[in-house]
Amino acid sequence: MRFVLLNFLMLLTMSNVFIRLTPLDYFFFGGRRTFGSDNANYFVRSRLFPQQTSVIGLLRHQMLRKGQEIGESFDAGNSSGQTFGPLQSISAVFLCKEEGGKPGPDNMYWVYPLDAQLDEQGENNIKRLAFSLSSNALFLTSDAEGASWQNASVFSGYDPKASLIEKRYANGNGEKAKGKDVFSSTVRVGITKRHRSRPKPDDKEKERGFYKQEVYKLKNGWSFGFIAEFNNTFDPMELNDAITPFGGERSLFKINVSEQEQPWRQLEKEFNAGPFGPAGGNKFILLSDAFVEKGIYQQCAGAITQTIDFQNIHTPKGKEVQHAALTDKPKEEKYKLYKSGKYQLLQRGSVLYAADNGEQLGKLKDALEAAANFRNIGYNQFIIR
Repeated sequence: MRFVLLNFLMLLTMSNVFIRLTPLDYFFFGGRRTFGSDNANYFVRSRLFPQQTSVIGLLRHQMLRKGQEIGESFDAGNSSGQTFGPLQSISAVFLCKEEGGKPGPDNMYWVYPLDAQLDEQGENNIKRLAFSLSSNALFLTSDAEGASWQNASVFSGYDPKASLIEKRYANGNGEKAKGKDVFSSTVRVGITKRHRSRPKPDDKEKERGFYKQEVYKLKNGWSFGFIAEFNNTFDPMELNDAITPFGGERSLFKINVSEQEQPWRQLEKEFNAGPFGPAGGNKFILLSDAFVEKGIYQQCAGAITQTIDFQNIHTPKGKEVQHAALTDKPKEEKYKLYKSGKYQLLQRGSVLYAADNGEQLGKLKDALEAAANFRNIGYNQFIIR
């Protein structure tokens, strides 16, 4: 009885909140491809979604301003699952409609899975690829015990000439949104060359400008959203209505915080339509980018995936941190910001198939959940359909 009571009291000390991030203008979410002496590029494009580590950094900065303990920066090599002072965990970032109210199947929009293509009748008609293991075709694979033959993966209905689903989103009730209805973009020019007699560059000079970047903007009615869990040492409602710089160009975002009864793990069970399909299958749909070991494909019967680069900035604790300097050698500079190692993640929308609904499905699930620290901050989120 005492054990049950203690667990009940622990649950009471945690609170879930729905946090909405609304950009006030164009934003830039960077990745590894950026401007800079160590990675110079002529043209860079913002990512559509912020990195989960950037969201954690935003919340830690806001808590620090409130005098809260914020813990250490995210460490990709930590396998136990970090917390950040009062902040215990966050969900994957999703798109939400402001008029949709609290998070749920109707107000959480996710990128369309990669097992979908547009059919010949137009961009509003989407067909799904049916996955199966062929009994007539085999392929050679290697494992710890040596080479072996396995049934080949078959995707019936696959047409290499058909258009893939790009920049499309859907909620758990099947409502779809095209990327052009959610995002708008523009190209900004950095350095330009002009004659001394002209105080401002003309249109042709802007076109020839150096260091161009494509930035994005959310259209009216759309925001980024996620669910965060805090303990009772801090009231996250203190962050409501804050205006804060966020992203590579320090664009301004508004933070809205509202109470949320259901934790993220319960909400994902309500997705029963749209791009996800009914439960009970052997297909893993990644709702977020995912860190996995190299052997992940050996746990799959088939997969349709894309990858994305990952690298985050580690901020040491202490008043002597040098924010103006960024180094790749943390051991040499104790108080400098430094970059983490370089990783390659499976991109959100990727689809992995288990060979069956039993043992193989369990092994693939374990492989995705093994990166506890990534999963704790919103990476490695998936549903099984």
